[in-house]
Amino acid sequence: MTSEQNLNHIQIPPDIAAEMTPAVKAFVLTLMARIEQLEAQVLLLSAQVQKLSPRNSSLPPSTEHPHAKPVGKPKTKNRKEAKAGRTKRA
Repeated sequence: MTSEQNLNHIQIPPDIAAEMTPAVKAFVLTLMARIEQLEAQVLLLSAQVQKLSPRNSSLPPSTEHPHAKPVGKPKTKNRKEAKAGRTKRA
């Protein structure tokens, strides 16, 4: 079954449709049409997401190469050592 065939599968069961007023039936059909539109949009966006790479998105470049170096720990800010011959202040 293709994605287009999946979109046209929503139908009101005949026994339920017989009990609906025309206004309720029109409202339900409107909602069902909107669901079909949103399902089509989800399929389209899902296909686009699978095509993302570091070159066309904000993914870091390291995710593209399978042998990339692991992310190291961030460097800490160490205090600089005092110059030789300098005394401490009191």
